Amino acid sequence: MHAYLITGRDKNEINKSISRLVNKLKAKRLDFEVAKIADVRDLGRFTNLALSEKTAVVIKSLEEASEEAQNAFLKALEEPQRNLVYIVTAKDTDLLLPTIASRCSVIQTPSTKHQILNKSQIQINKFLNASVGEKLEIVSKITKREEAVEFLTSLILNTQPQLTKNPNLAYLLESASQALAAINANGNVSLQLTNFVINYKKGRP
Repeated sequence: MHAYLITGRDKNEINKSISRLVNKLKAKRLDFEVAKIADVRDLGRFTNLALSEKTAVVIKSLEEASEEAQNAFLKALEEPQRNLVYIVTAKDTDLLLPTIASRCSVIQTPSTKHQILNKSQIQINKFLNASVGEKLEIVSKITKREEAVEFLTSLILNTQPQLTKNPNLAYLLESASQALAAINANGNVSLQLTNFVINYKKGRP
């Protein structure tokens, strides 16, 4: 395997998993930031070089990269090179392009999803049971991009298991996923959250 995906929200657990994997692979570690296409190009200039020793390229929080950057990185994953291993981290596989996760060996850190569900269940239940006006009031208090990503991710993870019992939640999941993708692509946080609530209301049967 030339690519590994480590998922979780505990940074300490993520870092421990990275260190264990690098040691197991007996590789030299190099950290790269991938947020935009230009970063992927810079990475490509390095990986195109002939590597004399096994090298682990570590890319943290890939879910924060733009969709364009993720697509560009996908091409790198599709072209494995000698002595090169990718170690990618993300809060959850659902936040990445499915094709990226499918090309990686996934390593879940402790409580990857369990921790999220317990931490946010009360907030999510409050949102789901709120009126449209109350929903708009709740999202109006979310102003930071990281908070918006956290909220939408928790909403998606908490409602997915309920989908079989309540098919109407499909509209919520679709709207939340669209808003999450837009925010990860640097869309306006307040605008995307407002549109999310309105679009969900319109889409419901």
